[in-house]
Amino acid sequence: MIKLPSHGLALLSSRFYRTCHLCHQPSGGGLFEPIGSALVCQECHHALNKPSKVLHADGVPLLVGAFYETPLNHVMSAYKDNENLSALMVLYHLLYHLPRPRGLTKRAVIVPTPTTPDRLAKRGFYPVLTLAKFLSYVWKIPLWQGIQRHENTTHQRGLGRDERLNNVQNDFYLRESLSAHQVVLFDDVVTTGATLSAMAQLLRAKYPNTKLIATCVLHGKQGLHLPEFGR
Repeated sequence: MIKLPSHGLALLSSRFYRTCHLCHQPSGGGLFEPIGSALVCQECHHALNKPSKVLHADGVPLLVGAFYETPLNHVMSAYKDNENLSALMVLYHLLYHLPRPRGLTKRAVIVPTPTTPDRLAKRGFYPVLTLAKFLSYVWKIPLWQGIQRHENTTHQRGLGRDERLNNVQNDFYLRESLSAHQVVLFDDVVTTGATLSAMAQLLRAKYPNTKLIATCVLHGKQGLHLPEFGR
């Protein structure tokens, strides 16, 4: 039995309608082409700014799907704020084409940035987890949700760089033991890297020999790097 990722029916329907979820023009993709070729047309695919991995001061690589620039910043907002399914398909496209890190074994896990029950209740769904499930499907790596977030934490949106770095230092805690030797930290959008840095510090304090990799769908702007990540 074939196990479909989240919103698998929407993915399958894209093969039949063959319309680009970004420009909404005919995509020209074939019925039996891979999923990633059916969601966005070739013109849009080549127009997207797709950076390579960004290495940081502490040696943790950040793999990035694309830059947080127009039109993808609007795509992300449409998905996170309005649960727009077409926007989600564009983000799936970016994740599908995100190269799987070399050297990952079967003992690797993907760790989505956790939310709190209060935020989940207010938003009504868990955007990061939905995206992480698709990445798990594509890379064939299981999810691990052993990191949790304390309630009553301040949201990162709207905060300045220094405020973001200080805001999340003690936001997270471990709720179960980690058996994996490799961890892929995952978030939807990375700006300062404060959230992923806090998660990395938490894991390193308990599991110093664990190999860490960071991954996100969208990151900053072209030419912007995060030299403070993980310090």
